Amino acid sequence: MASVIESTTINFNENEVVIRGRNFGSSRPDVRLAQHVLKVKRFAAGEITASLPPGIRPATTYNLTITAHDPHKGSSESFTTTSFAAK
Repeated sequence: MASVIESTTINFNENEVVIRGRNFGSSRPDVRLAQHVLKVKRFAAGEITASLPPGIRPATTYNLTITAHDPHKGSSESFTTTSFAAK
């Protein structure tokens, strides 16, 4: 079953994105935000935390994809996320 992204939270204070969903697999997935491959800090079957690359700006929309390396999981559909400035 393919990975499914349900929501994202971008935290500019911590310089990271938290991705919630399902079927992310049991091994470290690849995470791509626009043309950037992100460094995965933590991961579980339903949540991934990854570092943001330089140049990600608030109030901008980006495509996000997850590629699981579990033989029974596939890549997610592209998920559109918008980065919002921290309040």
